[in-house]
This record gives sequence, structure tokens and C-alpha cells, in this order.
Amino acid sequence: MATDYKCPFCKTVVSFRQTLTHGVIQVCPAPQGVGTCGAPITSKNRYYDPNPHGKISFASPKTKKVRITPTAVGRSASAPPLAILAATPAHTTRVANLASATWTNTTTTKIRLAYQDLDPGNPGMQGLVIVRPELAAYVATHGAGKLKRHFEAVADLMENNVTPTDATEGTGEAAAALGVVVNKNHTYKMLWGMNVHRGAGIDQIWGLPDPANAGEYTDYLIVEAKGPGQVLTVNPHRPAGIGTQMSHDWIIDNLARMEVTGHAVATRVLTAVGLTTHIPALWRNYGGATKSYYGVSAHVPPANAATLHAMVITASWTGAGALTYNISGQTQHY
Repeated sequence: MATDYKCPFCKTVVSFRQTLTHGVIQVCPAPQGVGTCGAPITSKNRYYDPNPHGKISFASPKTKKVRITPTAVGRSASAPPLAILAATPAHTTRVANLASATWTNTTTTKIRLAYQDLDPGNPGMQGLVIVRPELAAYVATHGAGKLKRHFEAVADLMENNVTPTDATEGTGEAAAALGVVVNKNHTYKMLWGMNVHRGAGIDQIWGLPDPANAGEYTDYLIVEAKGPGQVLTVNPHRPAGIGTQMSHDWIIDNLARMEVTGHAVATRVLTAVGLTTHIPALWRNYGGATKSYYGVSAHVPPANAATLHAMVITASWTGAGALTYNISGQTQHY
């Protein structure tokens, strides 16, 4: 049974097939201009119809809302190609029924990817459960924490499958986190993931713990997650390099935005590296528009300053049908 939520921005009532649990974020699919609203919706936005049985209501007409029930969006191009669907890769279990314990059991840290019509011969939402030993090694080192919640947010996004891009975004986010864990030999700890943010901006932030100072990090890693076939974007309407996704200026602008909206992880990164950003914005009301942009005003590295790296991780599938990834754009910014 679908559950209703009221968008805190456009006030539209939307229905999701799965109830949103604490920490899970969906985006509002209500039409806005040429696109959709896109505002975040959480369990706090649960909506209860005050007039469920159609009785006469004296509410102001201004309170009338339009209920939008997202429909199935078909098989995603980010799902494993049909040519390799019959493969049974290591560490991967195909799940035909998402109500089964194989899918719903989240006691361990694992990747769950849901796809509409994964097997076209068995229509409906099906899933892949991926249990990699590297994830267990990560948990043994850092605890489940944000990584587990990140993977749970991925599963919720893909199971709800509201927009045609949800499956692609979820696949990319899962593969990127797996890529960092494997590529960095589970030494880096996730500090920012899909459990707290999705959409435009920085996808993931990881830190390399400082063995000499508990709770501190010697390196920070900014990760852009891409689904199969996705590429970095370029926005020519933004100043200087800010329009180029994952450039130095784009990263600084997004960290500054996170900082001014109260995200402590951004402040931690900027402080550890020794960066001060222009607040108010360096490019205020750029081009006569309402949006402003931020830049570096000073770089004064503290004693034992941390370094700042970035990379792009793109999801893909092996010929054996296993989820994998490609790493590109590895850059040290500080």
C-alpha cells in the first residue's frame, strides 16, 4: 500500500510505494516549470488525509492539493545487460521477491540494487544482493555507520523507483562506495553519503583516519558517483571553473554551500586543509541572477594540515554480470 507525504516546498501530496524510514530521503516528483520540484521528502513529511472518506470539508480552497502517485518507469538501462543476465557472479544473489528475507534482512552491510523488470520474463521489481568480503573488512575497521546507512538509502531509492534516473543514480552511488572501499583497501571512512544527501552537489566524502589523533583525518576524498554511461556535466552559465563538475572551483563552491547550510563535515574539511571561503559569496548574484557562488579567499595550512583529493567513479558491469566500477579524474587539490 502506498504512503502519502506532503512536499515541504511545493506542498503537493505524493505517494510512494514504500514507507520512508528515518534517514531515507526521496525527492518530490511534482511538476515544476519544465522539470520536477526535486525538493527532499523525509519521514517527517508524512501526510494524513484529514478527510479520507470524502466528507464535506470547509477547508480553504488554497489548501487543496494534487496527489501524485509515481508510476513504474520501466527497466533501467543501468541494470545488468540482458546478455549477461543469466550469469551468476560471485558474492551476488538475484532476488525475485523483494518481500523475502534475503532482501529485507539488513543486519549486515551489503549492497542491494532493485530494478524494474530485471528479468523481463518475470515482470516486476526484482533485486540483486551483493555481499563482498571487503565490506565486512570495512565494518571491522570503522564500524558499519554511515556506509551501511548509505547502502540502505540506495536500496530505498531504487525500490521506490520514482523517476527514470533513480536506478541509475542508485547504481552509481553503490558502485562508487564499493570502489572506494576496495581501491583504498578499506582504509578510508565514509563521512558523507546518500543517507544525508542526494541530487546536485558532492555525492560522497571520505576521510583517512589519522592514527596519531583519534577522530582526525590526514586526507579527505571527494567522490562523484556516476551510473553506467553517465559523464561529468558542464554548465556554461556559471562563473569560471565552477560550471565544470568536479573541478577545483566546483568542489570549493559546493563545500562552502554545505558549510553555510550547517553541514559540519564541510567545515571539518575546509578547516583541516586550511581554506577560508568568501562568505558572503565571491560571485554575488552572478550574471544578475539570484544565485551566488563561493571561492577561496585564503589558504593557510595549519600544522599537520590534511590533504584533499578527488575522483570520479563510474558504475559498470563485468561480462560475468558483477557490479564493478571505473575510476577516473584522480586529482590532488591541496
